[in-house]
Amino acid sequence: MDDERSLLEKIRKKDQNALSILMDRYGRRLFYVIYRFTLNHEDTEDIMQEVWIKFYHHADRFQGRSSLYTFLYRIAVNTSLNWVNKKNRLEKMKKYVPFFIDKRDPLNEVLRNEEMKMLKKGIDTLSKRQKAVFVLRQQENMSFKEIADILKIKENNAKVNYHHALKHLSQFLKKEEML
Repeated sequence: MDDERSLLEKIRKKDQNALSILMDRYGRRLFYVIYRFTLNHEDTEDIMQEVWIKFYHHADRFQGRSSLYTFLYRIAVNTSLNWVNKKNRLEKMKKYVPFFIDKRDPLNEVLRNEEMKMLKKGIDTLSKRQKAVFVLRQQENMSFKEIADILKIKENNAKVNYHHALKHLSQFLKKEEML
């Protein structure tokens, strides 16, 4: 435990060697935690890198109420859950917006541009609140908590507005014969 405190203090002073020691100590365990979410080696490595960067830049937030591994574990799980949510959002968007097509084909590029115009037109029909939530969630990849803080609404209201925005866009695109 004293060794962890010493490493933590060095990391807080931006000592990269101390971070390397911690990575060697906990990296393998964290890798398997993340892998359970991704089931993909490359995605797991990407998330691992993000976890270590977050920890390195926010080590001062660790208050010592739990072990250092528990703190890292929470960062890994939260980052993995964000990855899963982002992946699910992309899958939903593929369902609602059929322009995820091969960009190399010039005809597909023309179709994609038309579909993007139609999507933008649909976004413009959303209420101000739905539009704000949709844009912050889809284009800025913000969590519902962050969106709620920015818009000064409850987190649940952000989720409801996002759901209604997706539903409205789906109906709009169906009406325009895009789905």
